[in-house]
Amino acid sequence: MNRHEEAIELVEKSVHMAPKKLDIRLMLIDLYLDNKDIAAAEKELDRSFKQFKRTPSWLKEKRGWKC
Repeated sequence: MNRHEEAIELVEKSVHMAPKKLDIRLMLIDLYLDNKDIAAAEKELDRSFKQFKRTPSWLKEKRGWKC
């Protein structure tokens, strides 16, 4: 198991322990993207939208993305 996979496993456990922590979910999405696992990133992004019941603008503001 490489370092990215270890980090992903740790953050996935953290999400299960604290599912309402947005920063942890965003970290997991970033790790998936760094590891080129687009499908997992999209799946977690979808879960985040459902968990927080907000429009995509909250994510753009939180990450500072200009879309």
